[in-house]
Amino acid sequence: MATEASTSTRGLSVRERRQRNYEEMRSGILAVAREIMREQGVAALNLNEIARRVGITPPALYTYFPSKMALYDALYRLGIRLFREAEEELWRTTAPDWERIHAWFALRLALAEEQPDLYHLVFDVPIPGFVLSPESLEDVRQLYDAAVCGFAEVIEAGVMRPNLPAEEVTHLLITMRLGLVAAHIGKHRLVTPPEHFPRLVDEILAVLRAAWEPQDDGSQQDSADEKGGGTSQPGHKT
Repeated sequence: MATEASTSTRGLSVRERRQRNYEEMRSGILAVAREIMREQGVAALNLNEIARRVGITPPALYTYFPSKMALYDALYRLGIRLFREAEEELWRTTAPDWERIHAWFALRLALAEEQPDLYHLVFDVPIPGFVLSPESLEDVRQLYDAAVCGFAEVIEAGVMRPNLPAEEVTHLLITMRLGLVAAHIGKHRLVTPPEHFPRLVDEILAVLRAAWEPQDDGSQQDSADEKGGGTSQPGHKT
């Protein structure tokens, strides 16, 4: 192993080796921070404890992250990019149909189960004093914009007729998914079998299809029109 490592660095300049060592230490700090978040909760980070576990002094830690908020932002970007890239793959590889929507719910449930610390940080637990950097905000915007486009494709394909703009559909589905995931990885799992919540995705899709799936006789559209349906109903704002 040591021979392999020395061979891999043999062609590196001093500057390149320093950069590689810097990145390795930074990754190690992030890994320890995630370990603490999983053990104690996402708001429990303490730079002195992180430095102790990593094996460096607290002042040395500031070489890699100038503040606890900078560390939180790096962790946030790690999480939001993980979720964004997974959903971008979903949009690329699924057809604009109900299976896409089912997969969108199921994917977030699975990722929240696998990465609970990052999920809680990104979507669930507020950190006092933490403000997203412009880079993190851009990742959030890309995640949201991709979802709007993905659901717009389903609407344009005629698979569903929600009588709402794609943005409002996205807001509604995100709200439903947030509640489902919160129950799946939260305290509800102490009294409800964990496998119960993924099965609810089928029930959610059944409700959505009953409300939004076009009928051959156009009855859904007629019913919505009778109720004053359309894309400008104020009651649908989120």
